[in-house]
Amino acid sequence: MWELVLILFTIIALVSLYVKLKHQEQSLKQTQERKQEEIGRIIQQKEKAIKQSTKKLQQKEKAIKQSTKKLQQKEKEFQELEEKHLKTHARLMELKRARDVKKKNLKKYRKKKRKIRRETQTLESRVKEILGREDTWVDHSLSSPKSRKRGKPKGSNGGGRRRPERIHQEIHIYPQECENCGHDLKNADMFISHTSVFTDLFRESDTLECYETIRLKNVKKIVHRTRCPKCHIPCSPELGLFKNARFGPGFVSYVIGQRIETALPLEAIIGEMQKIFGPRFSLSAAAIVGWFRKFEAQIKRIYDQLADLLKESFFAHIDETGLSLQGENWWLWVICCANIVLYRESNTRGHDAIKDLIQGFE
Repeated sequence: MWELVLILFTIIALVSLYVKLKHQEQSLKQTQERKQEEIGRIIQQKEKAIKQSTKKLQQKEKAIKQSTKKLQQKEKEFQELEEKHLKTHARLMELKRARDVKKKNLKKYRKKKRKIRRETQTLESRVKEILGREDTWVDHSLSSPKSRKRGKPKGSNGGGRRRPERIHQEIHIYPQECENCGHDLKNADMFISHTSVFTDLFRESDTLECYETIRLKNVKKIVHRTRCPKCHIPCSPELGLFKNARFGPGFVSYVIGQRIETALPLEAIIGEMQKIFGPRFSLSAAAIVGWFRKFEAQIKRIYDQLADLLKESFFAHIDETGLSLQGENWWLWVICCANIVLYRESNTRGHDAIKDLIQGFE
């Protein structure tokens, strides 16, 4: 009997212990859940605060970038202003030097003019004394500041290179399209507008094709014209820079190349060509000078291309020497590499004269 009572009490104690443990477990779970919720809320608050601070930092970084950009622009503007100031200062110094040179030359000119005036007056008085006719005759160069107009009288025969009589080759030039409406003129009826003859240089091989020779040939240029069948406007071909030329592009480029390559006087170049082409060949130095002026833009483009090639070279040798140009002191710069030589004249000896040509060199 006592044993049953003991077992019953034991069972009741175990059940009560189990209930207490279950109650404690539930309370622990609730406590853990509350803690997790609190931790989650704290984490969310921290994340929210971090996002807000990150957003503020991004805004500050953006403001810093904008201020940096503004500072860079200000710095660039300052550099440009400084460069303009330096260029203006250099130009001012050049103008001052040119003014000093002009004053010096003007002083020399006035001194020379006074001397010539005194000599002229002395010569005039001597002529009057010798002839004994002071008021009736004095040479026009002494008595009057004006003299006869230079050049041939009006109506006299003109000069220049005569039109060659022997023709080696003929070429026909036709208008391709109407300049007004753009209509194709290949099938239109053509009429001869005018003819002209020019002398050009041709390179030919010998009979064995071993050597190349140069020859001059007279080419007769026959220019045709027509009337546009669509808009009925007269159309002529565009002849370009060699419209009225007496020498062709091959010969002109050859002469300009000889002048640039050899740097010989124009008379010496003409003499060498007379030896090559015979005594009938004729050319004037003024014509060569006129070609350089006429084709200045084309020569300038070639010069700029050579300057670009020079900048790609690994090295460059630079030197300068004095140059008298129209009574003023100038300088001639020489910039050369392995296969290019460039010349540039400048009224200054400073580095700015060739600054654009030596960019990239140390």
